[in-house]
This record gives sequence, C-alpha cells and structure tokens, in this order.
Amino acid sequence: MVCTSRWRKRQLFCGLLISFILFYVFGIGLLIHKAASTARSSKSKDDSPGSVTSVAGTLRENPQHLRYRLGMKAVPAPPVAVLASPARQDQETKDVRMGAHRDVRLEQCTALRYSPTPLPITALVSFPGSGNTWLRYLVQQATGILTGSVYKDLELKRHGFPAEGCINGSVVLVKTHEFGGNNSFKHFDKTILMVRDPYDAILAEFNRHYGGHNGFAAMARYKSQAWREFVEGKSQTWSNTFLDWLKFPGPLLIVQYERLRDDLDNQVRRIARFLNLPEISQDRMDCVIRNSEGKFKRRRNLEDNFDPFSRQQRAVVNVYKKAVYMLIDQHEKQNR
Repeated sequence: MVCTSRWRKRQLFCGLLISFILFYVFGIGLLIHKAASTARSSKSKDDSPGSVTSVAGTLRENPQHLRYRLGMKAVPAPPVAVLASPARQDQETKDVRMGAHRDVRLEQCTALRYSPTPLPITALVSFPGSGNTWLRYLVQQATGILTGSVYKDLELKRHGFPAEGCINGSVVLVKTHEFGGNNSFKHFDKTILMVRDPYDAILAEFNRHYGGHNGFAAMARYKSQAWREFVEGKSQTWSNTFLDWLKFPGPLLIVQYERLRDDLDNQVRRIARFLNLPEISQDRMDCVIRNSEGKFKRRRNLEDNFDPFSRQQRAVVNVYKKAVYMLIDQHEKQNR
C-alpha cells in the first residue's frame, strides 16, 4: 500500500511537471507570434504616406521635392543625363496608344530623304511639351531632310519620322530633352533651343503623359496629387534644361514657340539659314504653311479656359520663368 501510494504521488508529480512544461512552451509560442505580428503592423504603418520611414525614403530619393513640400528653400538640383535614359526611352515608347495621333491626310511638300552629304550634328533641345515634334515636322517639310532623335518613339517612327533613333550627320536635327552640361554638349556641333512658356509647356506635357501625343488628361487628374507633384518637379526641370543648354559652347539658335506660331514663314527661314541649308522656295513655303498643323500638333481643348495652376504653383513657376527669360534676353542681345 505504501508503494502504491508513492507511485501515485510520483505519477501526479510527473503529470503536473509535464503540464507545466507544455503550458510554458505554449506561452512562449504565443509571445513570439504576438511580437512578430506587432513588428509587421509597425512596419506597415511606417511605410504609409507621411510616416517617418516614408519621409526618410522620400528625402533620400527626392530631397528637392520634400524640402519644397516642407516650405524650405529649394536648392537647384544638379543637371542629369547624357543621352536618353532607359526610363525616358520607355516613356517615349509608351506613346504607342489609342488616339496617340490623328489620321490626317497631309500634302507632302517634298519627298523626305537622308542627307546625301554629312551635316553638322545639330541638337533640337526643348523641355517636353514645347513643340519639338511640331518643329521637326516643319523642318522636314521645308527642307526634305529627315530629322532624328536620341529616343525611339515607335508612334512617331510610324507616322512621319522614320529616322527616330538616328544621331548622326545624315539627319538635319536630332531631338533631345536631356541636359547635363558637357556630357550632353560633346555629341553636337550646333544647337537649336526650342523655348515655350512654362505654363503651356507643363500643361502640354501633362496632357501628353496622360492622353498621348494629341489627347488630353481627364479633368480629375488636375485635382489629384499627381498634378501637384508634376508641377513641382517639371517647373524645375523646365528651368534646368535652358539654364544648362544656354551654356552650349558652339553655335546656338533660340526659337520661341510663340514666335514660330505667329510668324511661321520668317522663323522657318531663319532656322534654315542657321543650318546653312539652301533658301526655301516660296512654293515650298506656301505648302508648309498650308499643312503647318501636321499630325501631332495638339488641337485646342474645349476647356482651354480652365486654369489648373494654384496661386502657390504660379509663384514657384514665375521664379523659374523670370530667371530663364532674363538669360534668353541677354543671349539675344549679344547675338544681334
């Protein structure tokens, strides 16, 4: 009986010990699971817009944008790029979309060809949305010589610009939106700088970005964060493009979009003289003027009176605009 009693006590003790161990292990497991869940939740919150982690990431990736949004003085960003970056190449190629061009029947003023003799490699520089494609079309029609590009826009290549991607003396102009000092300059012998009012250029580029070459962005886009960030970033890019290329060491011709629009005959002839091309006949020029709109010049929108720029945005754009046009005036005075 004594042995039986002791055996039962040992069984009870062992049972309690095992239960305690299991309870302890189970409790530790719950604590680990809870800690992991808390960490995941914390990480998710930190990555949300406006969190410390998100702000730190934004500061690393785009310090100019964050400084501006915090009301701090913006420091001019250094020029970037040499020729077309992969990101820009992808963006240009994405223009192969519904409604990217109008199926317009145009009178061909002359057969287009590559230049039979090598020409100076001339950059046609602009901020996107400034009429670069339109000017290429006019020059091709007036001279009969194809224009090239540092990009390969498949939509343009199929509709009137077969020399897309060509960067040599077989074409009369080479389109580029890139800037970056001597790294960009060294590829070109001459430069034509196409300048358009920043408000119109930014608006046109936003429409191209969300509506293709000839379309328009939906009205809702202008009320979104995308529009606010677009204006902040592109107004500075507009300025950097011209502040950089105005330092080009070789022959430089400035073509203002508004003057080209209002005085097309004289401006196209002026461009031809700068390129050292033969005088354009009056018959050829009359044809260019009759077909001046082309396929890729965006038509006026029914809502042209809509002003998407806020007062704060206008204050920022005006600072950049004033600085650029002041330097343009100085350049024009020095080269009269």
